[in-house]
Amino acid sequence: MKGKRSQYSTEYLIVVAFSVVIILPVILVLINSYSDMSYTISTHQAYTVTNKIKDAALTVYYLGEGSMTTVLVSVPQKIISSSVGNNEILYQIDAKDGAYTDIYSISLINVTGSLPTTPGTYKITVESRGDHVWIGT
Repeated sequence: MKGKRSQYSTEYLIVVAFSVVIILPVILVLINSYSDMSYTISTHQAYTVTNKIKDAALTVYYLGEGSMTTVLVSVPQKIISSSVGNNEILYQIDAKDGAYTDIYSISLINVTGSLPTTPGTYKITVESRGDHVWIGT
């Protein structure tokens, strides 16, 4: 009787060990894929935000001084910093291994102001001030 119990225990341990050996790499691959997907989504959202603001800036600039509009944008995760100036709307995104990626849109007109870096939905004001367009919250 004792021989059968120890055989059952040994077989059970082998099955559990085999299951762990199979499942653990799958979990690690899924975690890595999630990280890559999160980075891809953040960069795409940042690209969409910068282009949306650039288009609004161009529109109010051509409408003339005093023209203003509001743009609803969703700031993604992983934003390190932002800047608006020198005909450029820029977000820096945290990439893997401590590096960062610049996501930017070049504007045909002079733009100034600032953009939020905390994730969330914001109303961004875009206002023509004659020779430049001001962008901010």
